[in-house]
Amino acid sequence: MGKFLTINVTDIDKNLILKRGTEVTIGILKEIEEKSPYKDLPRVSLKETGLFADILSVTREKNYSMLLKEEEVREKVLTAISGISYPEPIFREFEYMKEKSVFTYHHSLATTVITTRIALEFVFFKKTISKIVSANLTKDVGMSRLNKNVLQNTDFLSKDEYELIKEHTLWGLILLIYYMGESLNALIAYRHHDKGIHEDEKFKYLDLIIAVDIFNALISPRPFRKKPFNVRGALDLMTEMGEKKEINLEMVKRLVTAYREDYQSPGEITLSREKLGFIPDDNFYGVKDL
Repeated sequence: MGKFLTINVTDIDKNLILKRGTEVTIGILKEIEEKSPYKDLPRVSLKETGLFADILSVTREKNYSMLLKEEEVREKVLTAISGISYPEPIFREFEYMKEKSVFTYHHSLATTVITTRIALEFVFFKKTISKIVSANLTKDVGMSRLNKNVLQNTDFLSKDEYELIKEHTLWGLILLIYYMGESLNALIAYRHHDKGIHEDEKFKYLDLIIAVDIFNALISPRPFRKKPFNVRGALDLMTEMGEKKEINLEMVKRLVTAYREDYQSPGEITLSREKLGFIPDDNFYGVKDL
């Protein structure tokens, strides 16, 4: 690890966790976990919070209702999500995220809906599904530590701003270890922008979360990109990425399967190489001179 912080990382109550310039090591992370005032707090059910009501709203949007056409599938997805619980400060983090960046907040909720829908197809243990869904929902908690001007920038980002945004994975790792201890949540927050395919069993579900993260980012509006990809355009691009082994092609197939009218198993599906979807003309990464 050995990365150095470029900001002061504070908790939701503005208590300093680590100072700017600190080298983040495994030893430092263990100290954070041991000193956390939140580690023994009881957990609060997500279903009892406004966060769940917002997730329900997301499921009714066109891009996501397409995944939940069958009422039985919709109920299974909502049941899996409603079973999640967190220490109370996590929910205040989501309120803060919603205030700082509605785009990030919506992205967290929407990717959780998609990830849950797909995980239910091939993950057989309820506890495992719950862990995956929980980790996906909290993966961008570090984004709320970015300057509001960067989060809401309607122009292209500078390369320095882009590099700063990439550091949110480290901030998320620190925050989640502080609130929840060593967990899949912290691991996914740190690794969810990794490229390539992960063979290690420890990262079995990371490829799914990465693919869904990219997919939802493409089909969602951003301050710097008013016209997002449509679903087909996003899947066209991701098929190309999968063939280059930049992301896991199996997970692209699972996304395609989830969006098709008639079910076809990922092993049987043939991905089209024709680019028939809408792809925006502008720079969809939002970075100058990329």
